[in-house]
Amino acid sequence: MILRSRNLSAAAALALFPGATACLAQTTHDVQVLNFRFVPSTVQVLPGDTVRWTWLTGSHTITSGVDCTPDGRFDMPMNSLNTMQTYVIPADAPPTIQYFCMPHCIGGMDALIQVLDPCAGVVCADANCDGIVDILDINAFILAVQSQTAWEAMFSCDYLCANDVNGDSGVDVLDINSFVDAVNAGACQ
Repeated sequence: MILRSRNLSAAAALALFPGATACLAQTTHDVQVLNFRFVPSTVQVLPGDTVRWTWLTGSHTITSGVDCTPDGRFDMPMNSLNTMQTYVIPADAPPTIQYFCMPHCIGGMDALIQVLDPCAGVVCADANCDGIVDILDINAFILAVQSQTAWEAMFSCDYLCANDVNGDSGVDVLDINSFVDAVNAGACQ
């Protein structure tokens, strides 16, 4: 059984599948910058989510990187003139994004963004979301190809992760051959 991993931005998924608002809705995660700390020091996000930092005290930066060394992903000032900054998690983000305050990093002012996989635990071609790829998935897969909205009303796992068997970011007739192969093999190949 192969688990599908897909880093598709919420914006891209919503453009491709207008009905996909429930599972792929963007979330904003707030972090306060105060007293030489980021609070909370760790946030868990999905691709397409936004991290929003709000300044409360001091003069700081929000600089991505490890061990006080910038990596170029982002570097933003936080002070009385720049009281709010945001960063949208890209579809190709690594599983962890470390960041720090440039002037206060040596003192331990650092934090972490954990980027979760939206398809974690979803089995590729398991159209009925029961954890097994078999002939019982056929009717659910046909429904998924016909109507994303109808499929989502009946099943709880992620629509694209379970039904986009050929990996082209869509669920359509082009997935049929790959789906049949997966059912015959009991898993995606």
